[in-house]
Amino acid sequence: MPGDCERTGWVFTVEIPPELAVAGTIDLDAHPEVIGTMTVMNGGDGGSTGAIGDEPFFTGHLELTQVAEGCVTGVLHGFGSGIADPTLGGPELNGGFTAPTC
Repeated sequence: MPGDCERTGWVFTVEIPPELAVAGTIDLDAHPEVIGTMTVMNGGDGGSTGAIGDEPFFTGHLELTQVAEGCVTGVLHGFGSGIADPTLGGPELNGGFTAPTC
């Protein structure tokens, strides 16, 4: 049943200014205007969310390989602080992703 699926993992929202939303690599430490939230989902027990308003929150590099009208693909390089707590930057993540655009 769909309601029985365990939801465990990381969920990110990232607000990328239009001038940076193009194919290429964004050094997140150099662009504090890239903000968002990070949530860790822990099964059916809810989760915890980290967000720091307009302060730099994400670290590492966000490589955008394709930016289309409804979808963006890319690669995370050293994304996160290495600390599991989402309020402290989350784990360091590396690898490809596909995400819807809003």
